[in-house]
Amino acid sequence: LIHFYKRFVDFQRDYQNILNVIMEHEMRDLRSQMLKTDEMGIFRTVLFYCSLILVLPLTAFFTTKTFVFEYMLGQQATIGTNIVSAVVAVITLHLALGLFIYRAF
Repeated sequence: LIHFYKRFVDFQRDYQNILNVIMEHEMRDLRSQMLKTDEMGIFRTVLFYCSLILVLPLTAFFTTKTFVFEYMLGQQATIGTNIVSAVVAVITLHLALGLFIYRAF
């Protein structure tokens, strides 16, 4: 009976060691998969959203001012048209920032 108990304790200790090694290996693999990043892909994404944040409001401002007010509505450039164009640019800026924040999370 004592020999059986000693073998059982040895078996249990060996089994626990094997489980610990397996769990360490699996956790290491999981951690490496979680930390694996595609740095060029991240750079392209950030560069795309930075250019979107810079270009989109400027395009919206001048398109609204020139095309909508001057060409389609036939109004001269006044302070009022500049204000409306600026509001459109701010709205598009907020949309671009919102897209960037949504993509970041």
